[in-house]
This record gives sequence, C-alpha cells and structure tokens, in this order.
Amino acid sequence: MLKLLLKLRLQAWFAYFSGSGRSSALKNKGGKGKAILFAVLYIYLAAVFIGMFFAMFTMLASTFYGSGLGWFYFSYFLTIAFALMFIFSIFAAKAQLFEARDNDLLLSMPIKPSAILGSRMAGLLMINFGSELLVAVPAAAAWIINCPVSTLGAVSFVLACLALPFFSLALSSFVGWLLALLTAKARKKNLISIVFSLGFLALYFYVYSNVNTLLQNLILNSEEIAGAVKAVLPLYWLGKAMSGEGVLGLVLGLMCLIIPFIIAYLILSRSFIRTATTKHSAARRKYVQKQARVAGAFSALYRRELGRFLSSSTYMMNSGMSAIMSIILAAAILVKGSDILSMLAGSGEIALFINPMVLAALCALAATTTITACAVSLEGKNIWIVRSMPVAAGQVLMAKLALHITVSAPAMLVAQIACIIVLRPVGLMLLWMLLLPQAYNLFLAFMGLWANLKFPKLDWQTETQAVKQGLSVAIPILGGWGIMIVPVLLVVVLGMGEAVLNIVAGVFLLLVLLGCLLFYRWCSSRGAKIFENL
Repeated sequence: MLKLLLKLRLQAWFAYFSGSGRSSALKNKGGKGKAILFAVLYIYLAAVFIGMFFAMFTMLASTFYGSGLGWFYFSYFLTIAFALMFIFSIFAAKAQLFEARDNDLLLSMPIKPSAILGSRMAGLLMINFGSELLVAVPAAAAWIINCPVSTLGAVSFVLACLALPFFSLALSSFVGWLLALLTAKARKKNLISIVFSLGFLALYFYVYSNVNTLLQNLILNSEEIAGAVKAVLPLYWLGKAMSGEGVLGLVLGLMCLIIPFIIAYLILSRSFIRTATTKHSAARRKYVQKQARVAGAFSALYRRELGRFLSSSTYMMNSGMSAIMSIILAAAILVKGSDILSMLAGSGEIALFINPMVLAALCALAATTTITACAVSLEGKNIWIVRSMPVAAGQVLMAKLALHITVSAPAMLVAQIACIIVLRPVGLMLLWMLLLPQAYNLFLAFMGLWANLKFPKLDWQTETQAVKQGLSVAIPILGGWGIMIVPVLLVVVLGMGEAVLNIVAGVFLLLVLLGCLLFYRWCSSRGAKIFENL
C-alpha cells in the first residue's frame, strides 16, 4: 500500500509543479506547451539561485581554505542549505501532512496511518532535495574550482547532502505538527499563520538587505565564528569530513542527521490520526437580534469573495502580497527617499531617469497581486454551488475582480502618494504617476481573471496548489512584467527627454485602458460562458 501511495503522491507532485491538474474539459488543451513553459520557468529560477550562491561561495572558498578553515566552509554550507530547506517546507509540512483534504478519505480505508504519513513525507522530501541542490551545486563547484578535493571529502559531501534533507524534514514536520495542534483549537487561526509568515518574511528581507555586511563580517571574524561553531559538534564533524579529515566524525554526523528523522516519524505516525482528525474550533457568538438589511446580488457575491479571502491566510499572504509590499515600499521611500535623492542630485541625467523608473516600478509591483488569477480555481470541486445560484456568471466574475481592486488599489495609492511626496513630479509626470499604476493594476486584474478562466485548477488538494501553482498565476506576473519592458525600452531607445516620456506614457495609458475595455467585454460574454461550463 505504501508503494501505491508513493506513486500517487509522485503523480500529484508532478501535477503540482507542472500545473497540469485542471478540469477534465481542459486537460488535453496545450499540455506539452504548458509543461515546456513551466520547465523553462523553473530552470530560470534555479539558475538565478545557483548563480547567487556560486558568487557567494566563490568568495568564501579560497578565503577559508587559505586560513585553514576548510571545514568551516562546509559547515557554513550545511547551515545555509538547512535554512533554505526548512523555510521552503515548514508551512508545506503543516498543510500536506495534517490538513490535506483527503485525510478523512484515506483514514476511512484499511491503510496504516504510518503509510499515509510516509507517502506525504516523501513528497516533502522532494522539496528538500530540490532546495538543497540550489545550494549544494554552487558550493561544490566553487570549492572544486578554488581548492583541492580529496576522495574522503567528495564521498562525505555526497553522503551529507543525502542525509541533511531528512534532518530538515524531521524538524519541519515536527514544527508543522505543533502548528497544526496550536491552530486546531485557536479562534484566530489565520492570525497565527499570518504572524508566522510575516515573521519569516521580515527575516528574509533583513538577511537579503544586509547580505554584503553579513558576508564581510563572516570573513573578517571567521576564526571567532568558527570557534563558536565547533561547539555544535555535528556541524564540526561533518565539516571536517567534507574537508577530507575524520571518518569517525562522518559516521557520527550522519547519525545525528538520520536518527532525529526516525524518531520524528515514529512519534508523528502514532499521533497522526488524532492530529489529522481534530475538529477545528469556531468562535462562539452571542446572538443579537438585528434588523435585516436587503442587499443586492452583487453585494452578496462580493461579501462571499471577501469572506473567503479573509478566512485563508494562504490566500491572503500569497495573492495579496503586493498590498504588503506597497506599504513597505511607501514607508521605505518616506524614510530613505530624501537621502537617496540627495546622493543622486549631482547628476542631471539621473533626475530625468528616476521618475520614469519609479513609475515603471509601481506598475511592475501591481503584477504581484494574483487574486483574480486564482479566484476561479479556489471554487474547486464546489464550483457547482455558485453556478447554481440565481445570479449571472458575469456578476460572479466581476465580484472576484472587485475583491482584487479592493485589496490592491488602496495600498497602491499609498505607495503612489509616498513617491509623489518625495519625488515631487510636476506637469504631466504627476498625472501619469497618479493614473498609470491604477490603470495598469485594473488591467492586470482583468488579465488574471482571463488566465484563470482559460487555465483553471479545480482538482486541488490544498489551497496552496490553487493559489501558488498553475499557469494562470504565472501569466499576470510574468506577462505584467514583460509588457512593462516595452515602454521602458522605447524610452531608452528614443531618449529620456520630457516629450518622449509624455508621449510614451500617454500612449501606454490609452492602450492599457483599451485593454481593460476589451477584457471586460470578453469576461462579460465569452468568459461568462466558460465559467458556466466549468
């Protein structure tokens, strides 16, 4: 049975990453082209990460080896690889292991809970191995290019790379288990998930913004830091083995990575039924008699969309991320914008360059909102419910569009106001900075709705698959960024003069508004028919 579950899990993960899970009416439409597109996208993202880590490890390899701290180089690699795997899998562990939609179905069948848990953990193990490769490949390449390689070191490196994902999976599964227990009885379940997500996001931005400083401190204080790392014996043992010293340390280090996974698997398999079947609590409310207010069909549909959005932390954090980013951008501009402008004041060309680039950045930021790109997919197998309502399909679609605008437009306006306060654009540039980002935001909302109707994903197992995976989510992001390249290139080619900027911005605004009109007509006619037949 475990073998069959593993096969089904592999098929599900293939559909998860290729976006091939769709309604039966659309499964055979453009499957090869879609798989190729996703392959190209994943290869590009992998190349970006590998290139970034290769540059970092190249700088560290010769420095640590020359200082006699080759083992510390590999200990640092293990730390970075573990952190990346843990971050990528911690929330997936909670959703895939304990909150999957088919838990009740599988538990009702004569299948051992340990087999169900093992098949699910195998899927998470794939995420860990994939994440580790993004760090292991550049780390190994940087060492091979700059330092000598021994047989023991090469074998130790391979064995450590095979064992480390199991240790990461043990910790992420255990933390996911604790989160599942914590949120099962919590009234503010989404608030807890959002706080955790924002905490990881804040940590990521801190590390990313200070990566150069952290690397410099790491190099300058390498001996002191290495002395502290020696206290973490598994890291020291494995680091020494990968640098070509200490077979016993390799054995002990591998045991420290594998044994926690075995313990975690045994503990979680024993408590899997209780955790997976725990009923989530609901807040008790005292009934207060109020006069009912009559609302129109569109208002009811909009409240339905808003309620789904606010009830899902996955939906809010992934599809509404640009709202958070817009607020962060506004705060950063108000705090640091004047200092940056003072630094650039010495160049007259920069003054002409910065306003259009900020305008393009605001438009590109709008592409990170993907609410309409997954709103249809989130209906899932229960889409028949909304289709059976006595409302027009066009109204259902416009309610989803209205939610997108409600979330993105106010936050975008805050960022626009901050840019205007700091940059102080005048004349037509002020008009473009006020109108163009909002118009482009509306255009991308329509594009996301169009893409989701063309490429819906209704057979998802968790909301994460509907929100983060599928071609419909990628189209407005990559398409929105790609479209912005055209006016930017025109300005670069034709010159940065004020007349050129105004003409390009004005024509682009008219084309964007025309696109909104065409998308609206399509959604009201052809799109509504597609929705009715899903």
